[in-house]
Amino acid sequence: MKLLDFAVVALFFVLVFYGFKVMAMGSSDIPAVDVAVLAERLKSATPPLLIDVRESYEFEARHIDGAKLIPLGSLASHLAEVPRDKPVVLVCRSGSRSAHATAFLRQQGYTNVENMTGGMNAWSRL
Repeated sequence: MKLLDFAVVALFFVLVFYGFKVMAMGSSDIPAVDVAVLAERLKSATPPLLIDVRESYEFEARHIDGAKLIPLGSLASHLAEVPRDKPVVLVCRSGSRSAHATAFLRQQGYTNVENMTGGMNAWSRL
């Protein structure tokens, strides 16, 4: 098995493990922000960084201006791109993958991360 193949398999198991932790934690334990509140924050002088954890084809089809694409499957290998000194909001299609990403980052010691409730589905209804 090549090193890259091993890394992909290992990342899969890490994400599955964190998926079970998210289900065990419950959604109330994951910090979240409503799309209307986020829209106002994005207009502020110090907006949060948006990280879109969908796949590139989803991001290319529709995304929030200024969002940074880091697909959920590669988040663990891109932690250096996630700031610890500014608010971060995770985004996906419905809020499920971004909830997993938020839980994962909190497990890594991030305290300034939130899940965008309802994802892009909710954002499109603004």
